Amino acid sequence: MGRGGATLRPQPLHARADPLLQRRHGGGLGRQHPRLERRPRLLDERAARRDPGREPRRSAEPRGPLRVRGRAPAPARGDRARADPGVHARGRRGAERAGARALPGLPPGSRAASRVRRRARRSRRRGVRHLPVLADHTRAQPLAEAPPERPDWIGPRGERTEWLEIHLTYTCPERCLFCSEEHRMRRYKPYPVTWGRTATVIREHARRGVRRVHLTGGEPTIHPRFVDTLKLAKKLGMRTSVGTIGTMLARRDFAERALPFLDEALFSLHGPSPEVHDAMAGREGSFAQVTTALRLSREVAPRFHPYVNIVMTRKNVAQLPETVALAASLGAELVVISNLTPEGLGLDAYEELAVPLDRLAEVLPRLPALAGDVPLRFFGVPMCLLGPHRMLSNDLHWDPRVTVEWADAGPDKVRFADHYNWDPGRKRIHVEECEPCAMKGVCMGVFDRYAELYSTDALKPETKAEVSP
Repeated sequence: MGRGGATLRPQPLHARADPLLQRRHGGGLGRQHPRLERRPRLLDERAARRDPGREPRRSAEPRGPLRVRGRAPAPARGDRARADPGVHARGRRGAERAGARALPGLPPGSRAASRVRRRARRSRRRGVRHLPVLADHTRAQPLAEAPPERPDWIGPRGERTEWLEIHLTYTCPERCLFCSEEHRMRRYKPYPVTWGRTATVIREHARRGVRRVHLTGGEPTIHPRFVDTLKLAKKLGMRTSVGTIGTMLARRDFAERALPFLDEALFSLHGPSPEVHDAMAGREGSFAQVTTALRLSREVAPRFHPYVNIVMTRKNVAQLPETVALAASLGAELVVISNLTPEGLGLDAYEELAVPLDRLAEVLPRLPALAGDVPLRFFGVPMCLLGPHRMLSNDLHWDPRVTVEWADAGPDKVRFADHYNWDPGRKRIHVEECEPCAMKGVCMGVFDRYAELYSTDALKPETKAEVSP
């Protein structure tokens, strides 16, 4: 035994251990453990000593305070700052409960400590155990540093992306013959885009330098929080736009709520009459709806900018001049003429609906004169087919953007993903006729599906002399 070992004493264990040891050794052992004191003791040995005349049990041990029924006794005046909060509780279990009142990092008696205790009691009843919160909730604690902001969207050629495109819905009351989103709507219709997800995306991209939000779908105006989405974007200083068939904007009450927060809208108008347009849209009454929305938008919001999108197919290419003139008469400030895109239903019926290139070269150069003062843009059309109006190609006016939409993340799993679009290609390629063309660097060419099915002899490469002013 080392120095000082003679002064060591057995640790006070429970008295039930002594009978067990006696049975093991045939009763030849003396008591190994002193009896435990069941009354609580003060930690401070300098506290006032017990008066032997106060209680039947005489003791020279430090005196404990008088007990009060229903609550734990308070420490003596001189020892309040030194006494342990759980020492004077009623019995051993009371001491444990009193000690548990002081949660680390939480002021005793505070609302935060009460919430932690209530949550722990509910968890114990449900059979779930939670550790208490150890964070310091006092006001003196410094706030954690905010996470660093994500950088701005920068394209491969140094373009800064300020345009955010959100697919807000995956449902639509119409079924256009050429709909490029039909397959995606079927796939993701069971996954509605919630308001919380939309608000998170808008706020995150606003911090990354996005200054414009375009809502698309499906039909985005039927989203239950469409107006709230516009309000949030305007609150963050963004310009707002929507691609629509006019479903809700044809209603005056809805238009009066939405248009004050909407800067521009691209209305789908595919024919000059109900017969042509409704056949293209796949729903009777669609023509009356979109024309009503166009007229109502100018009436409700004079500063609103209505645009028109016309998709060219073999079923309406002959009526393109009349359709452009109608759009101008309805107050459209811009008319976009889009070539059929081989996506969705447009891919399924591409052989039936695609317009030959020589037919486009015949019709398109005549349209700007019919539009008057309304500017035109041509999407998906090789620039050489526009003749002297090649500068109206949308390839020259297209802005880089970030598209946020549902994407597959595994078997039966989806995620709201960002897609970075740095050019307006949309499955367009350069064929053999494009190689000597001086516009190859800015023109995206023809759709790959068209080059697979048809001849591209109608393409006329331009020389540098023809391009220069």
